[in-house]
Amino acid sequence: MVLGDMHLKPGEAWEYCPREALRRVSKILNDEFNLVMYAGFESEFYLLKSALREGKEEWFSFDMTPYCSASAFDAASPVLHEVVAALQSLNIAVEQLHSEAGKGQFELALGYTLCSNAADNLIFTREVVRSVARKHGLLATFMPKYALDDIGSGSHVHLSLCQS
Repeated sequence: MVLGDMHLKPGEAWEYCPREALRRVSKILNDEFNLVMYAGFESEFYLLKSALREGKEEWFSFDMTPYCSASAFDAASPVLHEVVAALQSLNIAVEQLHSEAGKGQFELALGYTLCSNAADNLIFTREVVRSVARKHGLLATFMPKYALDDIGSGSHVHLSLCQS
């Protein structure tokens, strides 16, 4: 995985680079309005397990429990605890983690930080979740709608403007 700025040539940022756009907006907010922008993401994802059916690998929901079920959290706790520990080792604050309304769906809320850090933290978080799930023989997906018969996943961002 690589996080980087997009340049037309060395020292000249591409005007449409998302990281550069965020830096420009942050600078305008600070220089013109004395404001700093913070963000915190909530990411929803599904944990899926595989099974062979008629010689083909198929993916199924990790569990079938309802919204905020403690038993869903308990069943996934080895994976979820490892995810939180890995994120903490990267200095990414986890404010909340719970099962969601979909079958095998979970939501992870990250702590507020400067927008540029929050954007990077979102990418790192998704990589950690997928990697830890894979280590446990599961598939983690952040797809908005992986199954037509279940609810979708979102990634919500909460923004705060504070005087600097």
